[in-house]
Amino acid sequence: MLLTLHIENLAVIKKLDINFSSGFNVITGETGAGKSIIIDALNMVLGGRVSKSFIRQGENFCHVSAVFSNISSMKNFIEDLGYPCSEDCVLVCREFNLNGRNICKVNGRPATSSILRQLGKYLISIYGQHDSFTLFSPETHIKYIDKFANTKDDINKYKDIYSKMIDLGKKIKKEDLDDCEKERKIDLLNYQIKEIEEASIYVGERDKLSSLKNIYINYDRICKNINSIKEIMDESSNVGSGISRLEKVCLLLKESSNYDSNLERIRDKFSSIYYETIDCISELYQYYEGFEYDPAELENVESRLDFLHRLSLKYGSTEEEILEFLERAKDELNSIKRIDDRILNLKKEYKLLEEEAQEFCSIISDKRLKSGKEFINKIEKELKFLNMPYVTLKLSHSIGKMKDNGFDNMEILISVNKGDCEKSISKVASGGELSRIMLAIQTVISDNSIETLIFDEVDTGVSGEAANKIGSKLKQISKNHQVICITHLPQIACLADHHYLIEKYVNNQGTFTKVNKLDFQERKLELARIINGSNITNAALNTAEEMLKLNSIKEN
Repeated sequence: MLLTLHIENLAVIKKLDINFSSGFNVITGETGAGKSIIIDALNMVLGGRVSKSFIRQGENFCHVSAVFSNISSMKNFIEDLGYPCSEDCVLVCREFNLNGRNICKVNGRPATSSILRQLGKYLISIYGQHDSFTLFSPETHIKYIDKFANTKDDINKYKDIYSKMIDLGKKIKKEDLDDCEKERKIDLLNYQIKEIEEASIYVGERDKLSSLKNIYINYDRICKNINSIKEIMDESSNVGSGISRLEKVCLLLKESSNYDSNLERIRDKFSSIYYETIDCISELYQYYEGFEYDPAELENVESRLDFLHRLSLKYGSTEEEILEFLERAKDELNSIKRIDDRILNLKKEYKLLEEEAQEFCSIISDKRLKSGKEFINKIEKELKFLNMPYVTLKLSHSIGKMKDNGFDNMEILISVNKGDCEKSISKVASGGELSRIMLAIQTVISDNSIETLIFDEVDTGVSGEAANKIGSKLKQISKNHQVICITHLPQIACLADHHYLIEKYVNNQGTFTKVNKLDFQERKLELARIINGSNITNAALNTAEEMLKLNSIKEN
């Protein structure tokens, strides 16, 4: 049961606290006073859509919190979500600021809007005036029948199978190439495989060729530098060559070290340099003797590099990527060659899923048809009570293609006048009749596990005796549920166990909204206003008082 609703900075509301009670609660007020904001606040705190436009002008955040009591039946569910309940109540909070930050809490602990939505399904059912217009769409009729028939588990099982079937169908469609497309694909893959294989590339080839190209381009400079080194180091050229000089240093150090042992370490280092230099010169001469250059080789290298570049544009930027492409192409070619067998297996699997889905569709359809007749009979009975004495309902049914809720096409047809045949609700029902049809449906399918039911102006387009009957029905529902009804009809407001007035007022600081729980005299005044407008007469006051007393509403 909704015990307390606290609102801050939501639309025209600066700060507001409403303490609700069990039984039948009504909220009235002039147009624009903020009655609909109460519904927006409840939707917000239970995980609904929220945006910056919700925030009161001049403020940087809006906040809604709600306390629900008598939660013993769902206490385990709340605790399983990770929110201990030490008392028989739960506090749900949500705050939203101009920066887009969304703060949700359950019993003081952080939560998400998804968790709030999960809780909301078990805490409150809200029926708005706009819900009535969904009756124009036959797709919504089947949802009401499913709720009445309790097909949820069967539909969930069916949806799982149907989803697998759809995914498999997409896979088959993707795999199932026509013959022309298949041949085109095979030809392309064969060409690509042949081109890469005949190229005989290997990892690192381009780096090696680039290195050779650099050598060939700089051949003359390399030869010139080697000849210069020979002139510097060749001991046969003159006594001042590099080798001769090193040898002379070694001999002098050898002689000196005989006199001073401290020079032995330096002598050994120079000796090592001398022999290593001889080895290096030997290797350099061998390299030079074997170093040949044919201008045609440079042309061959450049041609090969150009070819590898063209391959890389088609198959991958590196040799590794080109070879990986080759392997993928081979795999795809083999896959296409085996595609007929694979598609055959997939189609067999699809057929089995389709048959299983059809079985569930039949089970669901049988339940819908069996419960559907009882459903429309109960609605018809409720509508006759709601001052539609000649109403008749008929369930239109046909079997179509499978979709995510089965293969049934269902629509509730209605006749409101004696002797007329049943037609689509959109072609027959007026606004007031829509409101009564929706109320009748909600009465029939109301979930006893949800204690709080909120009706947002479901009496739109209704007056007179029909309004009395709607009020009587809401009063009846309130015996087993907490009912909160936003209304503009005195016939409904006078039946309430608790009456709240929402008012808008203006002062120097801006526009504000307040809510007061009315006593007997205040209720009489508000009913007179609803009956007669701002010109409240004694006759209107007397009528209001009589209405209250006829419904056993007495002065405290």
